[in-house]
Amino acid sequence: NAPACDDPQFVLRMLARFAAPTNTASTLTYHEASATLLFPDDVSVSLQTRAPLRRLVEKLFELRLDQPGEDVGFDALIAVGWPNEQITLDAARNRLHVALSALRRLGLRDAIKAGPHGYHIDPLLTIRWRNGGG
Repeated sequence: NAPACDDPQFVLRMLARFAAPTNTASTLTYHEASATLLFPDDVSVSLQTRAPLRRLVEKLFELRLDQPGEDVGFDALIAVGWPNEQITLDAARNRLHVALSALRRLGLRDAIKAGPHGYHIDPLLTIRWRNGGG
């Protein structure tokens, strides 16, 4: 296996990321303490009472920060969104589809991208993860 930096897709993603202007108008912020997404137009969406959606956002943001452009697989998203649940494959697919649709309706339509191995947050977006109240 070649290192990630030798992967042509990785190189293309990094070139696109560095070539894109830093634009605070395309910054998404997630406040973990309040489970709130803050969008560029100062609109905020609370996921406090929607645990599966909150866990999915946290997983997608975590991967976006650690490995921009890499996909979170179907099985990993199901395990994160609905931990310790025994559900059929069809039910799991349906739950994930409904949850991702809900996140897109809440404002992540252009942020959540489908990839060859799952889903990811657009690597061209600037994201911030706030652990505390600030």
